[in-house]
Amino acid sequence: MAGFHDFTRRAGGIRHLRRSEDNCSTGGFYISPAKGAVVDSLTSTNITWDPSYLEANAVDIHLYAPSMSNPKIYVWEEVKNADGTYEATLEPRWWNSSSTIQLQLVILPSGNPPFLATLPAGPLWNATYTQPESGTPDSADTSKQGPAGEVVGSASDSKAISAGQLAAAVVTPVIFIILCMAAWLVWRRRKGLKERKAWTEAVDRRMSTTSDWPSITVAGASAAIRNSLAWDTYSNEHGKPAKFKFLCRFRERRSWGCASSSKRTTCCIAVIFESRWFNSCRYGRVEVIEH
Repeated sequence: MAGFHDFTRRAGGIRHLRRSEDNCSTGGFYISPAKGAVVDSLTSTNITWDPSYLEANAVDIHLYAPSMSNPKIYVWEEVKNADGTYEATLEPRWWNSSSTIQLQLVILPSGNPPFLATLPAGPLWNATYTQPESGTPDSADTSKQGPAGEVVGSASDSKAISAGQLAAAVVTPVIFIILCMAAWLVWRRRKGLKERKAWTEAVDRRMSTTSDWPSITVAGASAAIRNSLAWDTYSNEHGKPAKFKFLCRFRERRSWGCASSSKRTTCCIAVIFESRWFNSCRYGRVEVIEH
């Protein structure tokens, strides 16, 4: 018996679910305006629905005029679903301020396009417009163009961050970092150009100094060696040691006195290159000039 009662309860639940679906398909979701109702477009219109039919925090209320060439005339976005009601303001200029028109509502979860609606459209109801004696109100002035919708925002939390704000919060620091890196690279490149320019100028000066050195022939080198040996012999014969001073400099030219006496002065101009492998000084060019 217990199993039978359980099955009966489950069956009853299935039948109840089917009745709810049937009510949605037959218009039970929409409460007001009811089918055939007549509302004055110059006063607020109460739109009421059953929020239990939609599992959504916010809904969009689309207003249609099936008889117009462009049926969709307005939309109220992000209306709080839990309230189940909204006071809408109609504007007769939406339907060219005609005296009467049939309207229809489509309510669906906020952000969903109408063609994805799981519930049928609401019943047809009538909106009327009577021009006041005082003149045409702004809501009925067809020369003025207004927006095709508005964001009510009653369902949105003022403290919540929207998708656009979140994207801006993420993208802005990334762009700032990229700009900083680009600026640093440009600065580094300019600094490197200055350093390379200074190094190139220094090398050019060294090379120009080297190119100014006079060349030496084999005969000149041999004569310099002979004169040096002869002067060394002369100094030893007179008991006076020869005074030679050598200066090792890299790619530089220096002059110094090799020996001196009351009778003769000999000046040597030597170009010495430093050898890193043997840690010694090698002669590059030697010239002996007698005065």
